[in-house]
Amino acid sequence: MCTTVAEPIRAETLHAFKQKFSPAGFDAKTIACGYGMAETTLSDSGNYTTIQTLEPTILKVQKKLLEKNIIVSCGTLAPTFEVVVVEPVACTVLNENEVGEVGIQSPSVAKGYWNRDQLNKEVFGAIIESRDGVWLRSGDMGFLSGGELFITGRLKDLIIIRGRNIYPQDIELSIELAHRQVRPGRVAAFSVETKFQEECIVVVAELQVDLKEDKVALKSIGRDISSAINLDHRLPCDAVVLVHPRSIPKTTSGNIQRKATKIKYEAGTLAVQIIHQESNTSKFASVVSDENLFFLSDKRGRSTIGASLDGCVEVVC
Repeated sequence: MCTTVAEPIRAETLHAFKQKFSPAGFDAKTIACGYGMAETTLSDSGNYTTIQTLEPTILKVQKKLLEKNIIVSCGTLAPTFEVVVVEPVACTVLNENEVGEVGIQSPSVAKGYWNRDQLNKEVFGAIIESRDGVWLRSGDMGFLSGGELFITGRLKDLIIIRGRNIYPQDIELSIELAHRQVRPGRVAAFSVETKFQEECIVVVAELQVDLKEDKVALKSIGRDISSAINLDHRLPCDAVVLVHPRSIPKTTSGNIQRKATKIKYEAGTLAVQIIHQESNTSKFASVVSDENLFFLSDKRGRSTIGASLDGCVEVVC
């Protein structure tokens, strides 16, 4: 069995892995996608049958509701685990196919972090309307559909520009595909406030090699990345920061630390090769179309982070 528990799981990665190893006899039905956290020791969902009979579930949703319209299932809930999806501010339970924060309850959930009492109350002691007991706030966004859990991104990493909710992973994938010099899995996207007091995108990407002496090549890569973000997402990009290999902060498990990268960018301590900036960031605003907006509001007209995917979901495989 081949297991992946990255979240969100990329359908492109599963397809590429299948294409690469199928000639050697690899069966895609042996792929088991899951979701887990250290705080829940360890697996919250996945495939728990002894014989896998189907390839992982992949859903296609309307792009106007989720920026990335292909989402891979993290499987069914593990035994003893209960999961609800809630509106992140009010902690009210959402319906199936509605995107919100994932709440978890299980005997496997840890008691808390060492000597972090206030944080433990917030993370491990959440009270959810109409549900008994306390819940773990995962900090992950997702939804339940057909008994399976789908993760769409991290709440704390969510980028909000002009009422539009954007997952940084979507931008980062576009950057990785924009130029062969970009190191896969070594890209960070986040938002900053410009001098005009509006939020804009900044992306930091590691290059395969040191090109600091080749300004022409660096400028070309910067333009390609900026164009890819504009073409794929219709987003204002304040800066494309190209840095040396192995210079973006990572966690001990190898995940990109977007917040730490943003801090280093604002402090001017990144190992920069070049910073590519468009002369007029606002020129992108005119090409943002309504059908691509992820703008949501409740009955009172207030902006919310949830989204209903009812009637917008198609099973790809």
